[in-house]
Amino acid sequence: MNVLARAMTEDELLPAITETATWNGWLVPHIRRSDRAIQQGDPGFPDLVIAKADRMTLFLELKTTDCKVSADQAAWIKALS
Repeated sequence: MNVLARAMTEDELLPAITETATWNGWLVPHIRRSDRAIQQGDPGFPDLVIAKADRMTLFLELKTTDCKVSADQAAWIKALS
């Protein structure tokens, strides 16, 4: 039976990524509600930063199926590319 699975929400995807990365020895900080946190500096920073010694550091912006990024997020994506 070929069934198309529904897309994961960002709230479902986030713990899947953080738990998998942590289980594999990566460091994963995350500010759960960045919209409510006291912020300094430029807005739009990626949702996750994943780092591991002797590996590249990953900056991940999680999106639902609409894949829309804000202008602030686009600026960060360009700067980190």
